[in-house]
Order: sequence, then structure tokens, then C-alpha cells
Amino acid sequence: MTFSERLRELRLKKDLTQREMAELLETTRQNYNSIENGKIETSHSATVKLAKFFNVSTDFLLCATDVPYPFALEEQFFLDNLLNKELRLWFVEELSQSTPQNIMKLKGIWDIVNDTSYGVHKRNEET
Repeated sequence: MTFSERLRELRLKKDLTQREMAELLETTRQNYNSIENGKIETSHSATVKLAKFFNVSTDFLLCATDVPYPFALEEQFFLDNLLNKELRLWFVEELSQSTPQNIMKLKGIWDIVNDTSYGVHKRNEET
């Protein structure tokens, strides 16, 4: 997927016209059409403006990742460490010594982490 394809996809999901997008970027509809067709590139400030407007990361908009929403630094640190084999082994060892109530709490947390880390797993497999 290219930047222009991703931009078109995001615009259509919000049911916006090219004219409305041109107004957002303070340009003409013809110029926006050229952006969406890959004939011209956006400025850095326009790319940031688009990412904020669509509530996605610039990496997602620029097709550097398929994960649309940026993680907070603390969340990313946690997910990166969760993918660390040694840390997982330590966690399993600690878990085996936990109470059944705490294990159920951790299972709930695991379900949440597993859902949010899917994009991270997919991205790591691609690299």
C-alpha cells in the first residue's frame, strides 16, 4: 500500500470529499487530487496535520507500519519487553507461584495485551 492509497482509504472511511480534504490542507481540490493520486507529495507539516486529523500515527499514514494508533512510550516499552523471551520465562516462573485469584487477574490482563500486541507481533514478523 502507498501513502496515497492509505490517504484515500482514510478519507473514504470518514465519508469526506476531496474538496473537504483540500480545505483541511488549505489547498485546491486539484492539488489534493494530485496528492491522492501520488503525483505530488505532501509537506511534513501537512502529513502531521493529516495524521492528527485521522487520529493515526505518521508511520501508519506513511505505510511504515500497519498499526494505525501510536502506543504511548510506556505501553510500547511494556510490549517490547513482553516480546522478550527471558522476561516471558521469568513471568511464567513468577506466575506459577501466584494465587489462583491473581492468576485470573493476570489472565484478564493477558487477554488485553494479546489483543493490543497483535500489530506488534505482525510488524516484528515482517522485519
